[in-house]
This record gives sequence, C-alpha cells and structure tokens, in this order.
Amino acid sequence: MIDKNEVKTPNISPNFTIDDIHKIREWDYENFKNSSKKEWICYINQSADEVRKNSGLKFEVKNGYYIHRKENN
Repeated sequence: MIDKNEVKTPNISPNFTIDDIHKIREWDYENFKNSSKKEWICYINQSADEVRKNSGLKFEVKNGYYIHRKENN
C-alpha cells in the first residue's frame, strides 16, 4: 500500500508551466511504477477524500459518485 506521508511531491513553479506538467507526470510514474492498480486507486481515493474534507464544499453520493451539492442562498 502506498503511504501518502512517504510520497514526496514535485517542486512546482508559481507560474505552472509545461515543465511543471512534465515534473508531475515523471513524479507520478516514479511513485506508482511498482504499485498495483488497486494500490494506485486507493491512493487516488485517499487524496480525493482529503480534498472533499478540506474543501468546505458539500457533497452527496448518487449512484456511487460524489456530487457537489450547491447551497441555496
């Protein structure tokens, strides 16, 4: 299993260039080249859960998918 705490993230520039995209793809490959598909999916789901938790947005599950629930003003 991939431990999110052990995965080092790439250094991305403030302007986000094409070189940054290459760094992210290389980082992704290096971190997951020896992982099973199940491990990779688990890592992605953990990351998504973290985003949902920290975003402050409200989500609901419909048909097995997270749907952003808009607040009524």
